[in-house]
Amino acid sequence: MREYTKRPNANDEHLSLYLELHRPSSLIKEASNVKFKFSLLDQSGNPVPQFSRAKEACNFYALDTYHGFSDFIKWEDLEKSGCFKDDTFTVQCDLTFTTDLGSATAAANDAAAAPATSAAVPAPASSKLHEHLTDFLWKDKRWVDVTVDVGGEATFDAHAWLLSMRSPVLAELLASKEKKSAAGCANRRIEVKDVEPKVFEAALHYMYTNALPAEKAEEDDDPMAMAPGLLAAADRFKIDGLRLLCEETLSKRINVGTAAGILAVAEQHGCRALKAACLEFMSRAENLKAVMETEGYEKARAIVQPLVMEIGMKQWLAATNKVH
Repeated sequence: MREYTKRPNANDEHLSLYLELHRPSSLIKEASNVKFKFSLLDQSGNPVPQFSRAKEACNFYALDTYHGFSDFIKWEDLEKSGCFKDDTFTVQCDLTFTTDLGSATAAANDAAAAPATSAAVPAPASSKLHEHLTDFLWKDKRWVDVTVDVGGEATFDAHAWLLSMRSPVLAELLASKEKKSAAGCANRRIEVKDVEPKVFEAALHYMYTNALPAEKAEEDDDPMAMAPGLLAAADRFKIDGLRLLCEETLSKRINVGTAAGILAVAEQHGCRALKAACLEFMSRAENLKAVMETEGYEKARAIVQPLVMEIGMKQWLAATNKVH
């Protein structure tokens, strides 16, 4: 299990915390009835009751399943909490859960104690439930009950229950539409505007599969082509996992040619961690000069130039201090 700290966008006043099933072991593949509690620690390492929140009866049945709080604490309250120490703060996570660890361990012990035989008993095949559900729901579109009209340019069939589960914004839109629909209408139709069809399709693919379409994930030539739109869609529809995935993907593609463009995206969408990664890369003297000579810098100049000037000023002050 691991914690996720979602950095806010420009309109987000809160720090978000999530607990995710990230890398199941051979014995622990899922966890049920999970109880966990996030607590902000003071400078002495003690939990602050005012800034502690808990969840119960959470189930983690698949890789990348997560639960948590999108509004754990306001950034303003965090800064005033007195919990910062050396410009960092600490969050403690206490959790309890049940799993099949006991039976798996017993089975392993029994196997070790049993005498060797010449006949090998094949191990049961790993579950393909996630793969089967993806094929059944996403690829085959079985039993769809809602059509999403994307700005009058394209339509996508989907399952209302899944959209509601993955996006609170779409859930509210569907609930509103349900109240207005005539009785006996089998399929609902909702409309979303100000988003490109290809971007919404990629976001929809993520909601069904927890991954981006393969052709999008492999677009290494221009990582900026889809990222800004996807980040905007993730913010708009409150798909936190997609936002984190976009940030992680872009952070791995920071280089001289992409740094300025990625920094501009991070600045526009309030991705603090991604912005910090870009600034760290550009703070190296040889990198900054090279980045400023790229086409990407020219395109993003209006957004990133103040940040670049700040980096340059820090480098100049550092050099001046060394001289004196």
